[in-house]
Amino acid sequence: MKKLLFIVSAFIFCSFAVANDFEELRAMTSNPERLSGTFTQSKYLSQIDISIPSSGSFYYEKDKEIIWRTLKPIDST
Repeated sequence: MKKLLFIVSAFIFCSFAVANDFEELRAMTSNPERLSGTFTQSKYLSQIDISIPSSGSFYYEKDKEIIWRTLKPIDST
């Protein structure tokens, strides 16, 4: 029973976190016509127990386009 309560609580918490992220993204993209920046992220491959870091840049133009360019480890332009 405790395990089920924990799982339900975690699900509810994660739902609020995602909703907050979407609201934050909506607020950030509602006013400016253009946004650009850099990013870093890591992808975990469980089958071989390794994390692969990547980084790059992004460009956003309101109601037109989003360009997500990974520069490392492989340029995906």
